[in-house]
Formats: sequence, structure tokens, C-alpha cells
Amino acid sequence: MSSELDPPVPVVAKDHQKARGSVISLLRGFFSSPTIAALAELGLVGRMLVGPFRVEDFPTVVDKRVLSSVFIYLHSLNLLEGMPDGGYGVTSEGRTAFKRSGAFLLLFSYRRYFENLAGLLNGQSQGVTVDRLHNVLGSGSLHSNKFFPVVWEMFGGARPAAVIDLGCGDGQFLTNACAEWPGISIVAVDLSPIAVETALKGLETAGHKGLTGIVESGQNVAGWVAHLPEALKAGAPLVLSMWFVAHEFSGGDPQTVIRFFREVRSALPKADIILGEIAALPPELLAKHHESSIMPELLLFHDLSRQGVLKWETWHYVLCEIPYSLVGERLFDVVGKLGEQAVPSSFVWHLKPR
Repeated sequence: MSSELDPPVPVVAKDHQKARGSVISLLRGFFSSPTIAALAELGLVGRMLVGPFRVEDFPTVVDKRVLSSVFIYLHSLNLLEGMPDGGYGVTSEGRTAFKRSGAFLLLFSYRRYFENLAGLLNGQSQGVTVDRLHNVLGSGSLHSNKFFPVVWEMFGGARPAAVIDLGCGDGQFLTNACAEWPGISIVAVDLSPIAVETALKGLETAGHKGLTGIVESGQNVAGWVAHLPEALKAGAPLVLSMWFVAHEFSGGDPQTVIRFFREVRSALPKADIILGEIAALPPELLAKHHESSIMPELLLFHDLSRQGVLKWETWHYVLCEIPYSLVGERLFDVVGKLGEQAVPSSFVWHLKPR
């Protein structure tokens, strides 16, 4: 216990300690992110969150020595704690991290851009792409816990006749929608055949019917609308969901997004839209809050993969230019404090045609 006789800690020493901690956190991400992503990919995280466990509790893992090393490492990071019987339990810090394992999978899906960053800097970008499987798995897991529940709140007791999900990924939103709104018709649209196949297979396994899968870019409105069942096109109420898809085709140009919404309004005049998106936060704002926001990393890999994330004020310009009214809004991870510039990292809008 300190007293008045204890020598004060020099300011220089405190600054050095803080700087050292910053460096360690930067280095640690190289190991911790792929470790948590691997546990999530193999489906081990769910069991870890249930209660105490031992290495032997994971029969699908072939090399138990490797798993033991991983658990020791996570114990060292205070994500796990040792139990009297030699097993492990998840700490409160670990529970926070593992419940967001989808975020680790999502970031990990862009690893090839960083493994080849020197090549990218030298103009050698051929063959550098996102890992679509990890991207699909991570997106579904992350969005299911964080964003999807907002939709049920926005609609209240209203129940649509059908849901068209652009950029369906692993189909997690559609699966949740079927649970919330039993009996609805479902359309899964994605540029990736893997995503559409995964989505439909999961829905069929769960016993859902009335399913349509379309392999097409969400930007190509005429393309995917042409494959919709005729009865669905004219039906109402109809919901079109878009989870973090617009920035993939916008090219950073709001006019491209405006044209897209106008085409959707023309093709499906009765459809409500659920739009989930991220916003490009200014670097000077992120610099002040970099310890509490993952947006620097998210914006970097979106830029490297040539995706056009729009600024928050640009999204409001888009809203003024499209034939839809904003009837519901939820903002997430606002960066900045009251009285200063504050911008949401992501948002969900419920748009109704007008």
C-alpha cells in the first residue's frame, strides 16, 4: 500500500509504460485474432461459453496438444481462467471477446491483403481476394447478435409476406426472419454461389419452405428481379434487406447508390427496405478514439479491397435523393462525445417507399 513516504512514479516512466502497452497491443493482434477466428471457425467457441471445459471436451479436434497450447495462451491473456480440476473457464473479459468471435472471423477473412501488403504496394494485386467462407461465417455471427434484433423492434407486430436478402451471406438473417415471422417466403441473393448454397441448405435443414436462391450481384437490380417469382413481385408487404452491401458496389460514389434505390423503387414499388451500413469516419476523429473503435481496421481493409464506404453526411444526402422515407433508425458505436463531432460507426435504417 502506498504512503506519503513512497517516491512518486516519474512521469517519464508512466509515459514509457503506456507506450510499451500500446506496442504490445499492436503486436498481440497478430496472434490473438487468428486464434479466436480459428476457434470460431471450428465451432468451439459455443461450447467454451457454456461452462467449464477441458481439452478432452472437444472430440472434433484431432491434435489435442495444439488445443492445449491455445488454451494456455488464452489463459495468459486473461481470456480463460484455470479451474481446480485442470480445466478452464471463460473470464468476463473472455466472454466479451468470444461472444464477438464473428468480428474476428470477419477481419481474418481479409488476411491475404495484409499478408501481401508489400506486393500491393508494389502493384502486385493479382490473386489477392477476400476469403469468402470466413467472411460469410463472420458476418452472419456478428450481425445476428448486434444488428438483426433491431429489425424485429422496428416492425413490431407487423409481419411481411416475403423477405429478399441482398448479399445473404450464410443466411443467418433469413434464418432469424423465419423464426420471427413463420411462413414467410424467402429469397436469398448473393454474388457468391457458396453463400447462396450455404443459406438455402441451412434454411432447408431447419424445415423452412418457399425458398428461392439467386446467384447475382445485388447491384444488378434487373438481373435478380428477373428471377423473382411473379407472385412475390406483386405481393405486399415485402421487405428487401441489405446488410453491408451498398459499400461493396458504390465505388464511393453516392450517385451509384441513389440510382440503385431508384431502380429498386421502380421494380418493387411496394417493398420496404432494411439497410444496414457502416460509415467512413474521419481519421482525425478516430485518432482521438482509436482505443475504443475498430473502425481504423475496418476502413483500411475496405479501402484495400476497393469498397466504397460513404461518409455519414453522404448517407444523409442519399436519403434526400431517393424515393423513400426514413421511418426507423438505430445508430451503433457512436464515436465522439456530446458537444463535439460524433458519428455512428454503423447504422440500420428502415425505409418505406413514398
